[in-house]
Amino acid sequence: MELIRKNSLIIGLVTLLAGCGGGTNQEIAPDWESYVVPETPVTVFTTSNKDMTLDVYGDLVTVGNAGFDGDPTTPAYDSVHKIVLVKQDRNGNQIWQSLLDYPGERYTVYEVESDDNGNLYVVGDGFILAADSNGQLLWQDTFEGLGLSVTIKDGFVYVPARITRIYDLNGNLQSTIDNGDIYPWEVQVTDDGSVIQATWTAITRHDAQGNLVWSVNAPSDVTAMARIQLDSSENVYVSYLSNNGSSGGDSAAARVVKVDMNGTQQWARFIPDNRPSSSYYKSGKVHLFLTSDGDVLNVTAGTKGRQITKLNSDNGQVIFEKVHSGEGEGDNAHLTGDDKLIIVGSSNPQQFDSNGNLLATGDMAQTLTRNTLAVYGNTFFVGGNVTKDAAGNDIRALYTAAFSE
Repeated sequence: MELIRKNSLIIGLVTLLAGCGGGTNQEIAPDWESYVVPETPVTVFTTSNKDMTLDVYGDLVTVGNAGFDGDPTTPAYDSVHKIVLVKQDRNGNQIWQSLLDYPGERYTVYEVESDDNGNLYVVGDGFILAADSNGQLLWQDTFEGLGLSVTIKDGFVYVPARITRIYDLNGNLQSTIDNGDIYPWEVQVTDDGSVIQATWTAITRHDAQGNLVWSVNAPSDVTAMARIQLDSSENVYVSYLSNNGSSGGDSAAARVVKVDMNGTQQWARFIPDNRPSSSYYKSGKVHLFLTSDGDVLNVTAGTKGRQITKLNSDNGQVIFEKVHSGEGEGDNAHLTGDDKLIIVGSSNPQQFDSNGNLLATGDMAQTLTRNTLAVYGNTFFVGGNVTKDAAGNDIRALYTAAFSE
Protein backbone atom coordinates (compact mmCIF):
# COMPACT_ATOMS: atom_id res chain seq x y z
CA MET A 1 0.00 0.00 0.00
CA GLU A 2 1.26 3.47 -0.91
CA LEU A 3 0.42 6.18 1.64
CA ILE A 4 1.05 9.84 0.88
CA ARG A 5 0.65 12.48 3.61
CA LYS A 6 -0.06 16.09 2.68
CA ASN A 7 -0.35 17.80 6.05
CA SER A 8 1.67 20.81 4.90
CA LEU A 9 -0.90 21.45 2.16
CA ILE A 10 -4.04 21.34 4.30
CA ILE A 11 -6.34 24.32 4.33
CA GLY A 12 -8.25 23.77 7.57
CA LEU A 13 -12.00 23.84 7.22
CA VAL A 14 -12.29 25.60 10.59
CA THR A 15 -10.35 28.52 9.12
CA LEU A 16 -12.33 28.19 5.91
CA LEU A 17 -15.67 28.41 7.66
CA ALA A 18 -14.58 31.36 9.78
CA GLY A 19 -13.34 33.31 6.79
CA CYS A 20 -15.65 32.56 3.89
CA GLY A 21 -18.83 34.13 5.30
CA GLY A 22 -20.98 33.77 2.19
CA GLY A 23 -20.52 30.38 0.66
CA THR A 24 -17.24 31.26 -1.06
CA ASN A 25 -15.78 28.10 -2.55
CA GLN A 26 -12.24 27.28 -1.50
CA GLU A 27 -10.11 24.30 -2.42
CA ILE A 28 -8.90 22.00 0.34
CA ALA A 29 -6.12 19.47 0.01
CA PRO A 30 -6.40 15.96 1.47
CA ASP A 31 -4.68 15.11 4.76
CA TRP A 32 -3.50 11.91 3.13
CA GLU A 33 -4.05 9.70 0.11
CA SER A 34 -3.58 5.94 -0.09
CA TYR A 35 -3.34 3.41 -2.92
CA VAL A 36 -4.19 -0.17 -2.01
CA VAL A 37 -3.43 -2.86 -4.62
CA PRO A 38 -5.45 -6.06 -4.05
CA GLU A 39 -3.18 -8.94 -3.02
CA THR A 40 -4.36 -11.36 -5.71
CA PRO A 41 -2.30 -14.46 -6.68
CA VAL A 42 -1.30 -12.80 -9.95
CA THR A 43 -1.25 -9.19 -11.10
CA VAL A 44 -4.69 -7.65 -10.74
CA PHE A 45 -6.31 -6.64 -14.02
CA THR A 46 -9.15 -4.50 -12.76
CA THR A 47 -10.36 -3.02 -9.48
CA SER A 48 -13.49 -1.23 -8.35
CA ASN A 49 -14.12 0.57 -5.07
CA LYS A 50 -17.80 0.06 -4.25
CA ASP A 51 -18.43 1.31 -0.71
CA MET A 52 -16.80 2.26 2.56
CA THR A 53 -17.90 2.51 6.17
CA LEU A 54 -16.47 3.13 9.63
CA ASP A 55 -16.61 0.23 12.06
CA VAL A 56 -17.27 0.29 15.80
CA TYR A 57 -13.54 0.93 16.43
CA GLY A 58 -13.56 4.00 14.20
CA ASP A 59 -11.48 2.30 11.51
CA LEU A 60 -12.21 2.70 7.81
CA VAL A 61 -13.39 -0.38 5.89
CA THR A 62 -13.53 -0.41 2.09
CA VAL A 63 -15.17 -3.08 -0.05
CA GLY A 64 -14.47 -3.54 -3.73
CA ASN A 65 -13.95 -6.00 -6.53
CA ALA A 66 -10.69 -7.36 -7.95
CA GLY A 67 -10.47 -9.14 -11.30
CA PHE A 68 -7.46 -11.07 -12.54
CA ASP A 69 -6.36 -13.91 -14.84
CA GLY A 70 -6.96 -17.17 -13.02
CA ASP A 71 -4.47 -19.07 -15.19
CA PRO A 72 -1.78 -16.83 -16.71
CA THR A 73 -0.03 -19.86 -18.23
CA THR A 74 -2.66 -20.08 -20.98
CA PRO A 75 -3.21 -17.59 -23.82
CA ALA A 76 -6.84 -17.06 -22.91
CA TYR A 77 -7.81 -14.69 -20.14
CA ASP A 78 -9.51 -16.79 -17.44
CA SER A 79 -11.52 -14.22 -15.56
CA VAL A 80 -11.54 -14.61 -11.76
CA HIS A 81 -13.17 -12.13 -9.39
CA LYS A 82 -12.73 -11.69 -5.64
CA ILE A 83 -14.37 -9.45 -3.07
CA VAL A 84 -11.72 -7.18 -1.55
CA LEU A 85 -12.06 -5.94 2.03
CA VAL A 86 -9.48 -3.43 3.28
CA LYS A 87 -9.27 -2.03 6.81
CA GLN A 88 -7.30 1.14 7.51
CA ASP A 89 -7.00 3.35 10.57
CA ARG A 90 -8.11 6.96 10.22
CA ASN A 91 -4.55 7.99 9.40
CA GLY A 92 -4.56 5.77 6.31
CA ASN A 93 -2.39 2.95 7.67
CA GLN A 94 -3.50 -0.45 6.44
CA ILE A 95 -4.49 -2.87 9.23
CA TRP A 96 -5.41 -5.83 7.02
CA GLN A 97 -6.64 -6.86 3.61
CA SER A 98 -8.89 -9.81 2.87
CA LEU A 99 -9.95 -11.53 -0.37
CA LEU A 100 -13.23 -13.43 -0.26
CA ASP A 101 -14.94 -15.63 -2.84
CA TYR A 102 -18.19 -14.41 -4.34
CA PRO A 103 -21.21 -16.50 -3.37
CA GLY A 104 -22.80 -17.68 -6.59
CA GLU A 105 -21.70 -16.55 -10.04
CA ARG A 106 -22.43 -12.80 -10.07
CA TYR A 107 -19.57 -10.45 -9.39
CA THR A 108 -20.92 -7.14 -8.10
CA VAL A 109 -20.79 -5.70 -4.59
CA TYR A 110 -22.85 -2.70 -3.49
CA GLU A 111 -22.46 -1.95 0.20
CA VAL A 112 -20.69 -2.79 3.46
CA GLU A 113 -21.84 -2.08 7.02
CA SER A 114 -20.48 -2.91 10.48
CA ASP A 115 -22.25 -4.06 13.64
CA ASP A 116 -21.44 -3.24 17.27
CA ASN A 117 -19.02 -6.19 17.43
CA GLY A 118 -16.98 -4.98 14.47
CA ASN A 119 -18.31 -7.71 12.18
CA LEU A 120 -18.88 -6.69 8.58
CA TYR A 121 -21.83 -7.33 6.27
CA VAL A 122 -21.39 -7.13 2.49
CA VAL A 123 -24.27 -7.21 0.01
CA GLY A 124 -24.17 -7.51 -3.75
CA ASP A 125 -25.87 -8.95 -6.76
CA GLY A 126 -27.90 -11.78 -5.23
CA PHE A 127 -25.93 -12.35 -2.02
CA ILE A 128 -25.03 -11.29 1.49
CA LEU A 129 -21.98 -12.36 3.45
CA ALA A 130 -20.71 -11.61 6.93
CA ALA A 131 -17.05 -11.34 7.91
CA ASP A 132 -15.48 -10.93 11.33
CA SER A 133 -13.48 -7.88 12.44
CA ASN A 134 -10.39 -9.39 10.74
CA GLY A 135 -12.10 -9.87 7.40
CA GLN A 136 -12.61 -13.65 7.70
CA LEU A 137 -15.84 -15.19 6.43
CA LEU A 138 -18.50 -15.99 9.04
CA TRP A 139 -21.54 -16.88 6.93
CA GLN A 140 -23.17 -16.19 3.57
CA ASP A 141 -26.47 -16.56 1.76
CA THR A 142 -27.73 -16.12 -1.80
CA PHE A 143 -31.08 -14.96 -3.16
CA GLU A 144 -32.78 -13.80 -6.35
CA GLY A 145 -32.37 -10.21 -7.49
CA LEU A 146 -30.18 -7.35 -6.37
CA GLY A 147 -29.11 -6.57 -2.83
CA LEU A 148 -28.47 -2.84 -3.08
CA SER A 149 -28.08 -2.04 0.61
CA VAL A 150 -27.86 -3.52 4.10
CA THR A 151 -29.14 -2.12 7.42
CA ILE A 152 -28.08 -3.27 10.90
CA LYS A 153 -30.38 -2.48 13.84
CA ASP A 154 -30.88 -4.02 17.28
CA GLY A 155 -29.17 -7.30 16.44
CA PHE A 156 -30.81 -7.88 13.06
CA VAL A 157 -29.64 -7.56 9.47
CA TYR A 158 -32.05 -6.21 6.84
CA VAL A 159 -31.42 -6.79 3.12
CA PRO A 160 -33.99 -5.26 0.72
CA ALA A 161 -34.51 -7.22 -2.48
CA ARG A 162 -37.40 -8.73 -4.40
CA ILE A 163 -37.86 -10.70 -1.22
CA THR A 164 -36.55 -8.57 1.63
CA ARG A 165 -34.69 -10.78 4.08
CA ILE A 166 -34.22 -10.28 7.82
CA TYR A 167 -31.42 -12.24 9.52
CA ASP A 168 -30.02 -12.40 13.01
CA LEU A 169 -26.32 -11.62 13.35
CA ASN A 170 -25.48 -15.33 12.98
CA GLY A 171 -27.09 -15.56 9.56
CA ASN A 172 -30.31 -17.29 10.63
CA LEU A 173 -33.22 -16.10 8.50
CA GLN A 174 -35.92 -14.64 10.76
CA SER A 175 -38.58 -13.38 8.34
CA THR A 176 -39.13 -12.21 4.78
CA ILE A 177 -41.20 -9.63 2.90
CA ASP A 178 -42.28 -10.51 -0.63
CA ASN A 179 -42.06 -7.43 -2.86
CA GLY A 180 -43.10 -9.21 -6.05
CA ASP A 181 -41.08 -8.45 -9.16
CA ILE A 182 -39.80 -5.10 -7.86
CA TYR A 183 -37.32 -4.25 -5.17
CA PRO A 184 -36.69 -1.31 -2.84
CA TRP A 185 -33.35 0.50 -2.75
CA GLU A 186 -33.20 0.67 1.04
CA VAL A 187 -35.21 0.20 4.22
CA GLN A 188 -35.77 2.10 7.44
CA VAL A 189 -36.49 0.19 10.66
CA THR A 190 -38.58 1.51 13.57
CA ASP A 191 -37.85 0.90 17.24
CA ASP A 192 -40.35 -1.98 17.34
CA GLY A 193 -38.71 -3.67 14.35
CA SER A 194 -41.23 -2.59 11.73
CA VAL A 195 -39.77 -2.28 8.24
CA ILE A 196 -40.46 0.75 6.04
CA GLN A 197 -39.89 0.30 2.30
CA ALA A 198 -40.54 2.33 -0.83
CA THR A 199 -40.79 1.16 -4.42
CA TRP A 200 -42.14 2.83 -7.53
CA THR A 201 -45.55 1.28 -6.78
CA ALA A 202 -45.99 1.74 -3.01
CA ILE A 203 -44.67 2.91 0.35
CA THR A 204 -45.22 0.15 2.91
CA ARG A 205 -44.86 -0.74 6.56
CA HIS A 206 -44.49 -4.37 7.67
CA ASP A 207 -44.17 -5.58 11.24
CA ALA A 208 -41.13 -7.48 12.50
CA GLN A 209 -42.67 -10.78 11.38
CA GLY A 210 -43.12 -9.54 7.81
CA ASN A 211 -46.88 -8.89 8.01
CA LEU A 212 -48.21 -5.89 6.10
CA VAL A 213 -49.38 -3.06 8.40
CA TRP A 214 -50.22 -0.48 5.76
CA SER A 215 -49.52 0.42 2.14
CA VAL A 216 -49.75 3.78 0.37
CA ASN A 217 -49.72 4.04 -3.40
CA ALA A 218 -46.65 5.80 -4.77
CA PRO A 219 -47.22 8.82 -7.02
CA SER A 220 -47.83 7.81 -10.64
CA ASP A 221 -44.89 9.76 -12.07
CA VAL A 222 -42.01 8.21 -10.11
CA THR A 223 -39.27 5.79 -11.11
CA ALA A 224 -37.59 2.96 -9.23
CA MET A 225 -35.02 4.92 -7.24
CA ALA A 226 -36.29 5.94 -3.78
CA ARG A 227 -34.63 7.23 -0.60
CA ILE A 228 -36.30 7.04 2.83
CA GLN A 229 -36.02 8.95 6.09
CA LEU A 230 -37.89 8.35 9.34
CA ASP A 231 -38.35 10.99 12.05
CA SER A 232 -38.78 10.50 15.79
CA SER A 233 -42.59 10.33 15.43
CA GLU A 234 -42.22 7.62 12.76
CA ASN A 235 -43.37 9.90 9.97
CA VAL A 236 -41.97 8.58 6.70
CA TYR A 237 -40.35 10.78 4.06
CA VAL A 238 -39.57 9.37 0.62
CA SER A 239 -37.72 10.99 -2.27
CA TYR A 240 -38.21 9.56 -5.75
CA LEU A 241 -36.77 10.38 -9.12
CA SER A 242 -39.71 11.61 -11.16
CA ASN A 243 -40.38 11.56 -14.90
CA ASN A 244 -42.98 14.34 -14.64
CA GLY A 245 -42.23 17.16 -17.07
CA SER A 246 -39.22 15.49 -18.65
CA SER A 247 -38.43 16.14 -22.29
CA GLY A 248 -36.58 13.44 -24.14
CA GLY A 249 -35.30 12.05 -20.84
CA ASP A 250 -33.50 15.34 -20.12
CA SER A 251 -34.57 15.57 -16.51
CA ALA A 252 -33.83 14.26 -13.06
CA ALA A 253 -36.77 15.83 -11.28
CA ALA A 254 -37.77 14.60 -7.83
CA ARG A 255 -40.96 14.04 -5.89
CA VAL A 256 -40.89 13.99 -2.09
CA VAL A 257 -43.75 12.38 -0.15
CA LYS A 258 -44.61 12.46 3.57
CA VAL A 259 -46.66 9.64 5.12
CA ASP A 260 -47.55 9.57 8.83
CA MET A 261 -47.04 6.58 11.13
CA ASN A 262 -50.58 5.33 10.41
CA GLY A 263 -50.11 5.25 6.66
CA THR A 264 -51.89 8.49 5.73
CA GLN A 265 -50.21 10.66 3.12
CA GLN A 266 -49.67 14.20 4.45
CA TRP A 267 -48.24 15.90 1.38
CA ALA A 268 -46.34 15.37 -1.86
CA ARG A 269 -44.00 17.93 -3.42
CA PHE A 270 -42.79 17.89 -7.04
CA ILE A 271 -39.29 19.38 -7.43
CA PRO A 272 -38.49 20.31 -11.06
CA ASP A 273 -34.97 19.71 -12.31
CA ASN A 274 -33.65 23.29 -12.44
CA ARG A 275 -30.08 22.42 -13.23
CA PRO A 276 -28.72 23.85 -16.52
CA SER A 277 -30.36 22.31 -19.57
CA SER A 278 -28.37 20.31 -22.06
CA SER A 279 -28.79 18.53 -25.37
CA TYR A 280 -28.49 15.15 -23.69
CA TYR A 281 -29.62 13.32 -20.60
CA LYS A 282 -29.03 15.11 -17.29
CA SER A 283 -28.37 12.03 -15.23
CA GLY A 284 -28.81 12.29 -11.49
CA LYS A 285 -29.47 10.53 -8.22
CA VAL A 286 -31.58 11.68 -5.31
CA HIS A 287 -30.52 11.84 -1.68
CA LEU A 288 -32.79 12.68 1.26
CA PHE A 289 -31.97 13.94 4.77
CA LEU A 290 -33.68 15.35 7.85
CA THR A 291 -32.01 18.52 9.09
CA SER A 292 -31.24 19.35 12.72
CA ASP A 293 -34.31 21.65 12.85
CA GLY A 294 -36.59 18.82 11.65
CA ASP A 295 -37.03 19.89 8.05
CA VAL A 296 -36.33 17.92 4.87
CA LEU A 297 -33.34 18.31 2.55
CA ASN A 298 -33.62 16.83 -0.92
CA VAL A 299 -30.55 16.63 -3.17
CA THR A 300 -30.37 15.86 -6.88
CA ALA A 301 -26.78 15.29 -7.96
CA GLY A 302 -25.33 14.27 -11.30
CA THR A 303 -23.08 15.29 -14.15
CA LYS A 304 -25.07 18.47 -14.79
CA GLY A 305 -24.85 19.85 -11.28
CA ARG A 306 -26.30 19.69 -7.79
CA GLN A 307 -29.74 20.92 -6.82
CA ILE A 308 -30.29 21.33 -3.07
CA THR A 309 -33.87 21.92 -1.93
CA LYS A 310 -35.00 22.39 1.67
CA LEU A 311 -38.65 21.67 2.43
CA ASN A 312 -40.80 22.43 5.46
CA SER A 313 -41.54 19.04 7.00
CA ASP A 314 -45.03 20.10 8.12
CA ASN A 315 -46.40 21.12 4.72
CA GLY A 316 -43.77 20.41 2.06
CA GLN A 317 -43.31 24.07 1.13
CA VAL A 318 -39.93 25.08 -0.30
CA ILE A 319 -37.72 26.96 2.19
CA PHE A 320 -34.81 27.42 -0.21
CA GLU A 321 -33.34 25.94 -3.34
CA LYS A 322 -29.74 26.25 -4.60
CA VAL A 323 -28.29 25.01 -7.89
CA HIS A 324 -24.55 24.49 -8.37
CA SER A 325 -22.31 23.30 -11.17
CA GLY A 326 -21.40 19.64 -11.00
CA GLU A 327 -18.36 17.62 -10.08
CA GLY A 328 -19.32 14.37 -11.76
CA GLU A 329 -21.98 11.86 -10.77
CA GLY A 330 -23.43 12.29 -7.29
CA ASP A 331 -23.20 8.71 -6.09
CA ASN A 332 -23.00 9.46 -2.38
CA ALA A 333 -23.95 12.24 0.01
CA HIS A 334 -23.90 12.83 3.78
CA LEU A 335 -25.45 15.47 6.06
CA THR A 336 -23.41 16.20 9.18
CA GLY A 337 -24.85 16.98 12.61
CA ASP A 338 -24.47 20.72 11.97
CA ASP A 339 -26.20 20.41 8.60
CA LYS A 340 -23.18 20.62 6.35
CA LEU A 341 -23.75 18.60 3.18
CA ILE A 342 -20.99 16.58 1.54
CA ILE A 343 -21.47 15.25 -2.00
CA VAL A 344 -19.05 13.03 -3.89
CA GLY A 345 -19.23 12.26 -7.58
CA SER A 346 -16.75 10.98 -10.11
CA SER A 347 -14.37 13.86 -9.40
CA ASN A 348 -13.67 16.12 -6.42
CA PRO A 349 -15.91 16.15 -3.31
CA GLN A 350 -17.93 19.25 -2.48
CA GLN A 351 -19.09 20.63 0.88
CA PHE A 352 -22.09 22.94 1.34
CA ASP A 353 -23.28 24.95 4.34
CA SER A 354 -26.70 24.66 6.00
CA ASN A 355 -28.15 27.18 3.52
CA GLY A 356 -27.00 25.23 0.47
CA ASN A 357 -24.03 27.50 -0.34
CA LEU A 358 -20.85 25.90 -1.64
CA LEU A 359 -18.10 26.08 1.00
CA ALA A 360 -15.26 23.94 -0.27
CA THR A 361 -14.12 21.58 -2.99
CA GLY A 362 -11.61 18.85 -2.27
CA ASP A 363 -8.49 19.05 -4.41
CA MET A 364 -7.55 15.53 -5.50
CA ALA A 365 -4.97 14.83 -8.17
CA GLN A 366 -6.83 11.68 -9.17
CA THR A 367 -9.77 11.43 -11.54
CA LEU A 368 -11.98 8.71 -10.11
CA THR A 369 -14.43 6.53 -11.99
CA ARG A 370 -16.68 6.44 -8.95
CA ASN A 371 -16.56 7.94 -5.47
CA THR A 372 -17.54 6.41 -2.15
CA LEU A 373 -17.92 8.32 1.11
CA ALA A 374 -17.61 7.82 4.87
CA VAL A 375 -17.67 10.44 7.63
CA TYR A 376 -16.15 10.39 11.13
CA GLY A 377 -16.58 13.51 13.23
CA ASN A 378 -14.94 16.37 11.34
CA THR A 379 -13.18 14.10 8.86
CA PHE A 380 -14.61 12.67 5.66
CA PHE A 381 -13.08 9.97 3.51
CA VAL A 382 -13.48 9.68 -0.24
CA GLY A 383 -12.68 6.51 -2.17
CA GLY A 384 -12.56 5.42 -5.78
CA ASN A 385 -10.74 3.46 -8.45
CA VAL A 386 -7.49 4.61 -10.05
CA THR A 387 -5.29 3.41 -12.89
CA LYS A 388 -2.35 5.73 -12.14
CA ASP A 389 -0.44 6.31 -8.92
CA ALA A 390 0.76 9.70 -7.64
CA ALA A 391 3.83 9.53 -9.90
CA GLY A 392 1.78 8.67 -12.99
CA ASN A 393 2.71 5.00 -13.09
CA ASP A 394 0.17 2.41 -14.22
CA ILE A 395 -1.60 0.84 -11.26
CA ARG A 396 -4.86 -0.91 -10.44
CA ALA A 397 -5.70 0.20 -6.94
CA LEU A 398 -8.37 1.24 -4.48
CA TYR A 399 -7.77 4.92 -3.74
CA THR A 400 -8.74 6.80 -0.57
CA ALA A 401 -8.32 10.45 0.41
CA ALA A 402 -9.07 12.03 3.82
CA PHE A 403 -10.21 15.60 4.41
CA SER A 404 -10.60 17.17 7.84
CA GLU A 405 -11.64 20.40 9.54
